[in-house]
Amino acid sequence: MNVSRKYYLLLVDIKGSTRQALQDRQKLFEALEKEIQRLNSSLSPKPVLSLQISYGDEVAGLFDSPTNLYDAADVFRSCLFDRAEVRFVAVYGEIGVVSEDIRKIGGEIFKRADDLMRRLKRERGFCKWAVGYPFLDQVLTSLTEMSNTLLKNMTPYQHELYCRLKSGASKTTIATVLKKHKQSVSNSIKRGGAELVLQAEETIRMTLERLDGEKQKGGRG
Repeated sequence: MNVSRKYYLLLVDIKGSTRQALQDRQKLFEALEKEIQRLNSSLSPKPVLSLQISYGDEVAGLFDSPTNLYDAADVFRSCLFDRAEVRFVAVYGEIGVVSEDIRKIGGEIFKRADDLMRRLKRERGFCKWAVGYPFLDQVLTSLTEMSNTLLKNMTPYQHELYCRLKSGASKTTIATVLKKHKQSVSNSIKRGGAELVLQAEETIRMTLERLDGEKQKGGRG
């Protein structure tokens, strides 16, 4: 890390975790810790500062590239899908000091992230993007909010179909595995908006990859 450079911060908040029963909260954070460890070892490129629980019910990580920001947030949403809801902010900016403890880094990037998280809580939204380009931030936020709204309104069956599509399974394969008619599967996918979500997610990833390419080409930071 270098205080003269800019980085990407992912800050994920676990909604309502403090109101859960102790046993449920313990199980939630066991699942959370497991995913944090898996992400820190599997993400490529790896975080500059590994994802870690920062203040009780928040997870934070510092990145040199924006490419994994959405997928990391999506992993936390998915792993806690039936336990708790999450919200996140993704911010580009300067750090205050170099530290292995993400709670001590501070600087412009954390001030901006804290401000956006407070605003997000007031608005009861899912995400805020602030990666340095206002128009791009609006597009990323709109696409992410739209996909999250569709996911939240899916039935358990529709969500299962979405997950299977996301893993690469075809509608024919899904129908065969679930012993359903292909048309029935297709209708449920359409009603749940699974393909719309997948298209939005692909656009988000492509946008972040282009942003990273521009950063590398132009020496942004």
